Amino acid sequence: MSVESVARDIKEMKIQGAVTIAIAAEEALEEFIKSCQAGSRDDFLSQLRAEGRKLAEARPSAIALPNAVRAFIEKVEAINLGMPDLKEAALLAGKELIADTKDSFNELIEKGSEVVRDGQLILIHCHSSTVTGLLKKAWDKGKRFKVICTETRPSKQGFLSAKELAEHEIRTTLVVDSAVASVMPGVDMAMVGADTVLKNGDVVNKIGTLGLALAAKEFGVPMYVATQRIKFDT
Repeated sequence: MSVESVARDIKEMKIQGAVTIAIAAEEALEEFIKSCQAGSRDDFLSQLRAEGRKLAEARPSAIALPNAVRAFIEKVEAINLGMPDLKEAALLAGKELIADTKDSFNELIEKGSEVVRDGQLILIHCHSSTVTGLLKKAWDKGKRFKVICTETRPSKQGFLSAKELAEHEIRTTLVVDSAVASVMPGVDMAMVGADTVLKNGDVVNKIGTLGLALAAKEFGVPMYVATQRIKFDT
């Protein structure tokens, strides 16, 4: 997909989940490099940076997006070659970065699946590809549990989570956001993803996360934030 179409889909929330967004952006830059007709190194890098800005500005609240774009461009800028060799080396560097992003994601869901236990009732909020990924991984390991998803208005990302988990045959219940405090006493664990992790350790996530965290604290329910280093505001 082109940079323009990926940026549009990110803006319109057709592409969701910070890691999914990051990978889509990296793959869009890879496609741009394939079609780029720049004749000089400076022109090539200038065009690449311009395309990167289009992607980075598509979802300002998700730090993984500009982080992924910056990492991609810095990796290409570090290649000390002229055209056309730079283009070929940039494609290889891009493929390596995409593979690293996917490997990091797979490693996290593997480790994250270890916190899930048989018989648990797990409450999640919004849609996080990391959270749904580790829950599906735990299910594939033979663990059996139930999940409650909040609707997550106004964009209803919770519907995406519920659909994804239900299609994986995980028993899933969808509740309105205001039901969080009501269902929390019966919950064994709460889990969310993150849009951004700030330098002081604070987590920025979908509205409603604070209320969920306060309810979890009130009822003594452990709460986890499942996220990758790509979401750290460095």
